[in-house]
Amino acid sequence: MPGYRCESCGYEIKTDEREEPRGCPICRGRLLESNVSGDWDEAVCKSCERKFKYPKGTTPYKCPWCDYTFETTLGGYF
Repeated sequence: MPGYRCESCGYEIKTDEREEPRGCPICRGRLLESNVSGDWDEAVCKSCERKFKYPKGTTPYKCPWCDYTFETTLGGYF
């Protein structure tokens, strides 16, 4: 599973999607392919249905592909 790190804020994600993400889910900075490790949670975008993993204990703000803004719920970010 390819990993990406934001060149601006350092946020990391992982994804199995074929298309590269367009921007960081936190700051919209450019994501660069990178080796990433750690514990991950998974988000699924309600708009484009793409999946990505993000570090446990963090919260994605936007979809890395379509700019959908995730809603906060008691169960997490979806």
